[in-house]
Amino acid sequence: MKRIYSQYFAEDKKEKLLKLLNALGNIAMILKYTQSQLAMAWVLANTDVSSAITSATRPEQLDDIVKSVQVVKLITPEVNKEINAILGNKSMCGIDDKTYGLKKYKKRFNVIKNQY
Repeated sequence: MKRIYSQYFAEDKKEKLLKLLNALGNIAMILKYTQSQLAMAWVLANTDVSSAITSATRPEQLDDIVKSVQVVKLITPEVNKEINAILGNKSMCGIDDKTYGLKKYKKRFNVIKNQY
């Protein structure tokens, strides 16, 4: 557990983590929603995610989760690209995660298979 904690919260990682959180906070502020609503909306907007598992211990948290559904429509390709850039996420094999559908899976797996 300590190794996992140190991976994200060690002193030498703190500045990077704070910059990342501030950048995501700025996007949430521009969209006029909370960071937790933005986070849940980003998960729900991901075409690779079929369902999001969440929980709440207080009624306010449940309100945030429900309001995040409204934010999904604001996760445009540009916003998604900005969030992914902040998080350092990269699409597999150069394929944008928002553009491939069932017809493109075969091509995607062939590209991955050919890399090995």
